[in-house]
Amino acid sequence: MTRLFTCSYAAWKPAFGQPVVTSLTRPKWIADAKDWPACFLVSPRWRYRNAEPDVFRTEYLAQLDRYSPQRIAKELEAIARQQEADTLCLMCFEADPEKCHRGLFASWLLERTGELAAELIPELTEAGRAVCNHRDPGPDRRGATAMNDRPTPEPAGAGPWRLLILLTSGDDPLWAIATITNVPGEIRPAEMQPGNRRYKNWHTVIEWAAHQAGHPVSAVPVSAMVWRLDEQRRPR
Repeated sequence: MTRLFTCSYAAWKPAFGQPVVTSLTRPKWIADAKDWPACFLVSPRWRYRNAEPDVFRTEYLAQLDRYSPQRIAKELEAIARQQEADTLCLMCFEADPEKCHRGLFASWLLERTGELAAELIPELTEAGRAVCNHRDPGPDRRGATAMNDRPTPEPAGAGPWRLLILLTSGDDPLWAIATITNVPGEIRPAEMQPGNRRYKNWHTVIEWAAHQAGHPVSAVPVSAMVWRLDEQRRPR
């Protein structure tokens, strides 16, 4: 099954995967861009391109719903087969995905299907390469182990774990360390569709999260990378 990521034209590297144009025009400074495949279903339309943000969001999400996740997935799979690629990178001009239609698309895709199309981070090019080359990317994709090119041992039990997080959303990127403890009810197995590509029962997960929080919640995708911090024991 094809893996999906998003990226800006300025940040893209060949190792990130097959570029797919989702903008209304192409980057003139990239010579090969004229030959890249495009997914018109995911591109915004000229008629609302310069609309106010709320109007743009409403129009764009309505467009995606009209085409449906199934049709869009079929189109992307066709592009992947034509290009003989197992990784597609959906691209446009805006540097910040939270201010761009590709960020809206990623949020819509997650809500409708449970599939993550994560943003490749330009400041972490080498990590981005590891993501694209690794068959099972790390926790910024689907809650797996630390992201690298070698298998990492699974933790024993359900914690506590210490996580190193790089949050790149917004204008102020920051590092954070978080601890996951084995609190009853706050850790549960993730049910995956065949191939570990998509979460199952997304709405059930949101209901569980709301119950644990004690109030209604909305799941807002953020641009982040996560590593598990394992203790390095000194050899005796």
